[in-house]
Amino acid sequence: MKLPRIIIAISIIVVLFGGIAASKALGVWATSASRNISGGQGNQNEASSGEEHDSLEISGSTTIGQALEMGVPEEVLIQYFGDIGDRNAVIKDLSAKYGLSFGKVKSALNIYIDSE
Repeated sequence: MKLPRIIIAISIIVVLFGGIAASKALGVWATSASRNISGGQGNQNEASSGEEHDSLEISGSTTIGQALEMGVPEEVLIQYFGDIGDRNAVIKDLSAKYGLSFGKVKSALNIYIDSE
């Protein structure tokens, strides 16, 4: 009587993990964490530097200096953050410091970036 239970248990495990392996191989199984991990840190930096010229937009790690290079006018940044003397200051951190919604600031600043 125990033999059929063992066969059923092994079959369930094989089907479960086999299905996961097959869906990963086909690209169907991809969670947000697995997408970030699969590229690796080194590959992500190389890819982002190449994509930077194709699609520019403000992200969570964009600095004041980068925003200026992307074409956001200095006056607009001053309007949101006042003093922008520190070009290495991260826009997301400044938004939190001044009690602004980063999503709203990001949307407003992205309007000034040329998307070619």
